[in-house]
Amino acid sequence: MPEATVTLLAALLVEREHEVTDNLVDLLIATVHRVGARAERKVTEELTNAFKQVSGKENLLFTFADAALRTLSHQPGHTATTIITANPTISITPMCGKRG
Repeated sequence: MPEATVTLLAALLVEREHEVTDNLVDLLIATVHRVGARAERKVTEELTNAFKQVSGKENLLFTFADAALRTLSHQPGHTATTIITANPTISITPMCGKRG
């Protein structure tokens, strides 16, 4: 084989090696991006679902606190059971993390 042919073949192989490497790096970057995007969507979805499950939690806590202060200041000796049964519209299930 003539020297010129070997030189051209070596240059072709070096160039092709660079192309293959670039393509592999591009595929790796795209894969990492997809994994990151999927993880971000999953976390966002989980946070959204957690928020939906305990919607109105702050209002319920303020209602409990208000009822506790009113009940305990007017009638010493009453317990939290009295507060909860005094207002049957309040449900502690969402605040306990139970689903029903």
